[in-house]
Amino acid sequence: LLYDDDVYKWEGCVPADGCYFFTIEDKWGDGICCAHGEGSYSVWYDGAEVASGGEFGFSESHFIGANCPASSPAAPSQSALLPQPFLPEHVEIVEKERETLIKLFEATGGEEWFDNKGWIDKTEDHCEWEGVSCKNRFVTKLNLGANGLDGSIPTDVGILSNLRYFYLMENKITGTIPSELGMMENINLLAMYLTNLDGTIPAEMGMMKSLKYLFFNDNNLH
Repeated sequence: LLYDDDVYKWEGCVPADGCYFFTIEDKWGDGICCAHGEGSYSVWYDGAEVASGGEFGFSESHFIGANCPASSPAAPSQSALLPQPFLPEHVEIVEKERETLIKLFEATGGEEWFDNKGWIDKTEDHCEWEGVSCKNRFVTKLNLGANGLDGSIPTDVGILSNLRYFYLMENKITGTIPSELGMMENINLLAMYLTNLDGTIPAEMGMMKSLKYLFFNDNNLH
């Protein structure tokens, strides 16, 4: 477990004729660069750098050694749980998710956000919009924390059933929490602290079976 500005170094002696398997994992699913910092890793073997990186999802793996396969393995990833495009019904889901993002933009004063690069541009893939991350073109992460959002959460956000990480903290989010959030069956983290939300937490949120991290502190909820 590493924190801000931590550096971890490990050295070991291994047989020269072996093949070794290196895996780096990140429990948040956004690697160690670049959404929340500039982390990186580097692997050296026999005096040479053989692997490096920082931008990955939940994990990244490499074979290391003289007697290894030519290509690195595909590390297990939670993205495997998502539907694989593109069937006609998947195209429909992608379009609905894009429409939902536009409604969120309009409901929270998107034109005045601190950073709205790419948003609602008809020529821009919504997966390239600032703060939006996708797997197989399905929206899996919305990072809109401290971005000047001002308004209420539209009920349509429940359509984002592939969403795993939703950051809305430190914005002027008013009104109540939509009960439709309970439709987000794959949500793992929901951060809405330091907003102006009021009312009660909907009972429907108990349907979020994948939810592990919930942050609602410093609001007007009761």
